Order: sequence, then C-alpha cells, then structure tokens
Amino acid sequence: MRNSIFILTLCSFFLLSDSGFAAGKGYVSTGQLLQRFLSYVNIDSQSTPAFAPGEFPMTEGQRELAAFVADEIRGLSPDVECILSDDNYVYVNIPSNIGRKGVPVLGFSCHLDVTPECKRAPVRPSVIYNYQGGDIKLNDSTFIRTDSPEGEALKNCIGKTIVHTDGTTLLGGDDKCGMSVVVSLIETALNDRKFKHGPLQFVICPNEDIGLSAARVDTAIFNPDILFDIDGLGDRVITKSNFTAKQVIVGFKGHDAHPGSAKEMQFGDAIAAASHYIASFPLETRPERSEGLQGYIHPWSLVVDGNNCTVSVRIRYFSKDDGELYDKYLAQAWEHTASEFPFVGMELIDNSLQYENVSYSMHPESHSIVLKASEKTGIPVEFADERGGTTAAMMAAKGLNGGCCIFSGQHAVHSVYEYAVIEETYNAYLLCCAIISETLKVTE
Repeated sequence: MRNSIFILTLCSFFLLSDSGFAAGKGYVSTGQLLQRFLSYVNIDSQSTPAFAPGEFPMTEGQRELAAFVADEIRGLSPDVECILSDDNYVYVNIPSNIGRKGVPVLGFSCHLDVTPECKRAPVRPSVIYNYQGGDIKLNDSTFIRTDSPEGEALKNCIGKTIVHTDGTTLLGGDDKCGMSVVVSLIETALNDRKFKHGPLQFVICPNEDIGLSAARVDTAIFNPDILFDIDGLGDRVITKSNFTAKQVIVGFKGHDAHPGSAKEMQFGDAIAAASHYIASFPLETRPERSEGLQGYIHPWSLVVDGNNCTVSVRIRYFSKDDGELYDKYLAQAWEHTASEFPFVGMELIDNSLQYENVSYSMHPESHSIVLKASEKTGIPVEFADERGGTTAAMMAAKGLNGGCCIFSGQHAVHSVYEYAVIEETYNAYLLCCAIISETLKVTE
C-alpha cells in the first residue's frame, strides 16, 4: 500500500495541497520533494560550535552536503548560475523571465547544517505514508506521544506523510525541510517556462545553528530587495519579528595573594568580581521572568581558569527602547564591579550583534505579498513574533534587508523526537511559488 501511494504521487500530473490549490504540470510533486528531503537527511551535516569571536568552524558533513546540493542544482539546467563558495555557501541567481524592469529582486534563504546539541549520524529516517493517528514508536524505549509537547501537532496530521528517526539521532528537518523547498523552487523557476518571475536570488547557508549563517555571506552575490527565510516550525506560522540578539563576553583577571594579607597585597578575586557582575543585573531582566515581547539579560556561562575567569552574557529584546535600557544596565554593572573590585582587571572580549529584528528592515510589501499568496493558494497563514532568531535575522544584523521566516513542516527540532510532515513542507513550496508570482505586482 505504501509503495502504491508513493508511485501514484510521483506519477501525478498535478497535486492538490491541503487547501485544494492545484499545482501545475511544471511544479515539483510531493513525491519528488520527499525524495529530495531524504537525500539531504542521509548526509550528516552537523555543525560544531565556535569558541572565539571571528571563528567560522567547518565540518566535513557540511562540505559534503554543500557540494551535493550544488551538483544537484547544476544538474537541473545547463544554464543555471550556481556558485559554491570556499565557505560552503551555495548561491543561485536566476534572471527575470518577464522582460520588464522595476521588479524587486526576491531572495530566499535556508541552511544546510543541523544543530550540534543532539547526537549526530547515522540518521535512519523512516516514512509513514498515511499516518492514522496515535503515538509513533521510534524504538523499544522511545515514542513520539501525542499527549507530549513534541507530538501534540500529530493530532492534526491524520492521512499525512511523516518522516521520523529511530529515536537515537535528530532528523535534520531543521532546516533540510527548508532546503527541499528552496531547491524545488529553483527547479520550478529553471524548468517551467510558464512560471513567470522577476530576478531571483537563493542562498543555502552553513553554520546557522551556531549563529553564523550570515557571517561570511557574499553580499555581492546575495543582497535581495525582499527576503524570505524558509526555516519555520510546522505549518501556517510566518515570523514577522524576532529578538535582536547581542553577545557580551567579559574577562576578569585576578591578582593572587594570601587572604591574611589581602589588603596590603592588593588581592584581586576574579571569581568574586565576576559573581558581582552577574548579580548586578536587575532580577526583572532574567529570562525566566520574560514572555511575549519582553526581552532579557542572561549571564549564561562562568568559566574559571586559575586566577582568571570569563563571563558570557546573552541579551535579547524586541524594542529598541529595551535595547537602550539593557545597554545602560550593562554599563552600570561594569562600572560598579570595577569600582568594588579595583584589583581585578576587566576586559571586554566581545560585544557583538548576532541577529537583528527583521521588522526594522523588512520590505514594506512583505506582509501583503504573503497574504495575497495565501489567498491565491488557500493555504492559511498566521503572523507571529519569534522569541529567537533566523537566517534572515542574521542577514539583517549584517546590514542586509530582513525578512519573514516561513513555516517548513519541521517539528520537535533539536531533539531525537524530531519529525517532518511532508504535506506541510509542500505547502510551504506552493506558498513560495505564489509569493514569487505576487512579487511581480510590486514596483520599486
């Protein structure tokens, strides 16, 4: 039964999405998208953390997947402009085919790495072609339970195609679901002559899950007027704003002395100074006291090295007013600690913007384009604020235009319970096809 369903999907001339929207003959099918997704998750592309400012660590799996998808794209058309950079970014530029000037450049981004937070390969994906409800058994001791936060969305997935792991690794739907959509869009734009579009730019980034997906993007190749990132959870949700994220790292250099003669020997207690610095932030700025559009200051790491130590702080906020207030708190914490511990040296090791709220630089027509695409396809959407960041947010921090993040069918990410719902991924593809068409109506 499973094989017959799969073959029928592959052989269809068109396919109805959940909304009833009919995809034309030149569109990719759900079966093709599924096979594309499986080919990506079978490559271990886990990233590894950077331990110092300016580092851009690269794993062999990311190199392998970047080369794999670049070869796949080049095989779609002899005329495709596909660039694989030394830093393993994959760029594709497709010229307009409408012969009219003044259409904005539309860009799509996604990422090829998976988080280092969970056990790595080998990924053993399993496919349920017609999910009929109930808990999903991953192995003898691990289940995706419908009454758990990880499996709650399964209640809305009856009859759908679900890909999951064997419960020992993550799946990689974050963001290989997005990759599958992006490459399918590229295939459609290249090979369907009836599919009209303006100038298109695509980038598949490495190192997103360590916060560096925009760190080495080539803005001479990728710098669209309108940006959409395809890396959202589940279905429907479109991120319209997100946290601005800063990282502050402070070093404390101590001066050792016997405590009995500490005063005259100018004892500098780096641990005490670092602890005082951490305690200087108002309790109301703690992350566990924030929700919704409230930001936070999170001193999350204290590393001791002999007489010295280092404190790392995460700063997150939505509004610029909160950002200015948090900068004030950081300055006050520094000044007060330096005053109270005069024999401890303090060094600002890093003060960097990691990602920016996309709402500050998003194209003004972005929401309208999405809503019109939703109406055209019948695929429902909900705009939301994201207490996190995306590749688009990292692009915005680099000075590029920010953009909405689109759902992609990924669920329970960064865990062994991760699964993907292929029909949701396919709806993201259809919605993006409609977004490309609706962008033709925007004039710069």
